[in-house]
Amino acid sequence: MTDPMLPGMMPPGPSIAEALRPLVEQSLAKGATALVYEAVKAKLTSHITPSLEAVELLADFESDVKRGLDELVTRETSEDAIETAISDILFPPEPELYFSNLGEFVEQYVARVYRRDVQGTTHLWCAQWFEHEPVVVALQVLWTAFETYRRDPGVGPLVFHRDGLLPIMNAVTHPDGPLHGCDARKNVHNPLPPLPCAPIPPGLFEPTPGELQGMPTAPPDRTNTDERTA
Repeated sequence: MTDPMLPGMMPPGPSIAEALRPLVEQSLAKGATALVYEAVKAKLTSHITPSLEAVELLADFESDVKRGLDELVTRETSEDAIETAISDILFPPEPELYFSNLGEFVEQYVARVYRRDVQGTTHLWCAQWFEHEPVVVALQVLWTAFETYRRDPGVGPLVFHRDGLLPIMNAVTHPDGPLHGCDARKNVHNPLPPLPCAPIPPGLFEPTPGELQGMPTAPPDRTNTDERTA
């Protein structure tokens, strides 16, 4: 799953690429090329006759391998490799998700890990949870936290259960919570209506020019100053 690029996050421009190019190129030249060279030489060496052990033949063999690698790794392929390396450094690929969607996370994880008696006294649940907007939003937040904390080899799972799973699910299944009026035992599905909202007065939340510029909306009070200078 790939999210749209956030505002302000642009691909590496020419200036960034040019700044990183020497470092990446040096790494490719000293690291990757050496590894490829050694791997190819070792592979070919295992298929040739022992006569190659002669100093002259070994030198010719190494020269041929180097020439072949030079012909294979052209300037165009080197530039492609450098651009790919720069892109991977600045914009690493997103880690693979454990669950492919919210439904899988709820059915295969939440429903199995967070087991409660939903008899209507201390906890409520609805089999049609996906039609309750507050529940969907809460579970989406929970899923995001799960995918983040599961990659922490230390206390990530502990933090997720303590600060994520338990408080969110306790709030979701509370009798006075968003599932109020539902009954999982009788398959009763009764979504609550949105909170009532009166019409917002025009301009109430529009920022003033002073707020936009981070400046006070009124000039400072100079009364005391004028009295002292009078």
